[in-house]
Amino acid sequence: MTALHKSYPGILNDFPQGTTIPISFTFKDGNAAVIDITNYVVEVIFSINANGSPTLKTITIPITNGPLGLAAGEITDEETAAFAAGLLYYTARYTTPAGKKYIIDIGQISVIESSIA
Repeated sequence: MTALHKSYPGILNDFPQGTTIPISFTFKDGNAAVIDITNYVVEVIFSINANGSPTLKTITIPITNGPLGLAAGEITDEETAAFAAGLLYYTARYTTPAGKKYIIDIGQISVIESSIA
């Protein structure tokens, strides 16, 4: 299984603390056929180091339409406000109903200190 379509523009770019970041995934196989992700769990995990530890925050992305392979949600402004300014790493993953975990994407972002007092 692969997540051929991923949308989280706020993660791919630097973002200021206190910003809401929309995130969505559409799960498709190698032939671009939609995969039913009913009862799967999709998460984005933020950490200080590239090796994934320590974990700062794990955010569960709701399954919005399992039969159509859709998961969508957001990282709220309150959640991003709690991130310290600087470099963070993220891992996006899903867990099957059988408990197997698979990584969808990994990357890094820069959190910019908010100028709002």
